[in-house]
Amino acid sequence: METKENNFTQDEIEMIKTADDKDYLYGEDGFMYLCRKIIIDRAENKINKGYFKAYKYKDSLRFLVFMTNTPDEQAVNWIADEINKYIDNNTAKDTIMLRYAQVNEFSDVLLDKFENYTNLYRYCHHFINRNDINIDSVDMKGLEKRRCTEDMIDSCIEIMEEVFTPFPDPPGSFRQDSKRIKREYMSSEKGGAELFYKDNVLIGFCGHHCGHFTEVCICNEHQGKGYGEVIVRSTLQSVYELGYNAELYTRYDNARAIRLYEKVGFKKSYEAVRVNLIRNQ
Repeated sequence: METKENNFTQDEIEMIKTADDKDYLYGEDGFMYLCRKIIIDRAENKINKGYFKAYKYKDSLRFLVFMTNTPDEQAVNWIADEINKYIDNNTAKDTIMLRYAQVNEFSDVLLDKFENYTNLYRYCHHFINRNDINIDSVDMKGLEKRRCTEDMIDSCIEIMEEVFTPFPDPPGSFRQDSKRIKREYMSSEKGGAELFYKDNVLIGFCGHHCGHFTEVCICNEHQGKGYGEVIVRSTLQSVYELGYNAELYTRYDNARAIRLYEKVGFKKSYEAVRVNLIRNQ
C-alpha cells in the first residue's frame, strides 16, 4: 500500500485525461484504479471517468476519489462498497479520511452514501501552467524578500498558528508539523519558502515545494493591504525559475483568496470535499 499524503496532483489529473486504454493509472499491484474500466467495463460514455485510491498515512486509512463528472448510481455504489470493504478489513483505530474531487459541477452523491462523518471541509484546487506565469517585475510595495533560514522557522509557525485553523487530522497543529515545515521551507532544489519583511518586521510568507504552494500566510494585522498579491506573484517567479507549474488549494468559499489567485493567473481545476468517516459499530 502506497504511503503518501497528497491530493490529486496535476500529473495524476493528466493521467486520467489520457488513460482511456489503461486498466490502471500506475502501480504493478493495480491499487490505483481507473474507475471507468473497473466499474462499467462496457460503458461507451465517459461519465464515470476517474479513479479511486486507497492508502495508509501514519496509521490512518485514507481514500482519494477523483471523477471528471458526477458518477452514475452504479459507479457510486461500487466506490462506496470498495471504501466500506477496506474499512471493514482495517484494524487501525485512527482516522479514516475520505477526499472526493470532481472537475465538472461538483456533486455530493458519493458523500450521501455515508451517514456517519465529521469535519466536513470543502475546497478547490487551482493551477497555473509554468508558461502562463507572469515573470514581469513585481511592485514589492516596500517589502523585502528573504529566503527562509533555520532561525526563521519558529516565526513562520507562530504566524500559521495565529492565522489558520487547527488540523482535523494528524499531526494536529503546525507546531507538531515542524519537521515537515523545516524540511520543505529550507529546501533549495525543489522549493523552499519566501519570507517578506517591512521595516524588518515579518509580514507574511509563502512555502512551496515542487510548485505546490504549501502555505500562503499573512499576519492578521497586515491583511487587506495588497501584500498577498506581492507575495504570490513573487513566489510564482521563484516557482518559474525552478521549472515547475504552480498549484494550490483554498476553501471553496474563501472569495477573497480566490479573487487574488485568479487575478495572478490561477484557474480552478476541481472542487473537492474532505471528511472523516466514522466506523459503524
